[in-house]
Amino acid sequence: MNNIRKQLSKIDEIPYLNNNLTSVPVILSDSKGRCLQNQLNFRNSIKWCYKSGASTKEQFNFLKQNLAELINQYTNITLFVWLGTNDLTKKERDGSISLKSSGNDSVNHIYSIYKEIYFFVRNFEKVKLIYIEVPVYSIYWWNVFHNHSNPEQFREDDLCLHTQIEQLNIYIRDINRILHVHSPSLSNDLVQTRKQGKRKHTFSSYTFTGYYDGIHPRPELSRLWLLKLCRVFNMYCV
Repeated sequence: MNNIRKQLSKIDEIPYLNNNLTSVPVILSDSKGRCLQNQLNFRNSIKWCYKSGASTKEQFNFLKQNLAELINQYTNITLFVWLGTNDLTKKERDGSISLKSSGNDSVNHIYSIYKEIYFFVRNFEKVKLIYIEVPVYSIYWWNVFHNHSNPEQFREDDLCLHTQIEQLNIYIRDINRILHVHSPSLSNDLVQTRKQGKRKHTFSSYTFTGYYDGIHPRPELSRLWLLKLCRVFNMYCV
């Protein structure tokens, strides 16, 4: 959390959102969007299209049904796709979550829908498209938060999940490169480094103190991510 607070103290000094945007930022997301929405007083300048627990496919279906209406309402929009979290894990009957696939099946499925979104949006000349990188999250800490009887069994699943998210973000960077845009690497805000041994070798790992429950960001992290996204809005929505 200290790294998050340190970044906030610096980023809060800059203007949040350009008042002269010529394109409305539209965020297509799952519950991460809800966490960010209420952090800043200019939130009404951003159109939030989120649904808790939604898969990438479900939100793509929403987009197909509503994009024309959004264009009619706002004329020029920049669509920010921030999806994938709910495709990598599944919720069990007891409220815990588990890994959907130990290989790349889930990642490849998300990527295929990303490409469908790309080809769909390409038909609308007044829409710009940007994919937002998916931040790492923790199966272990979610299950601890929900009082799982044996959360330790999910430690290895976390390592597999993080590898999948890192691969998914490589795909996102590849698509964004084609679109000549970029996304902030939000997972970097969850990295902690420490030095060990006589030679003080540096080791990095993820920490989830910025989350309520291993998945949903606390207000400080939500604010930091929204401010970072505002930099992207200011760059690509003008």
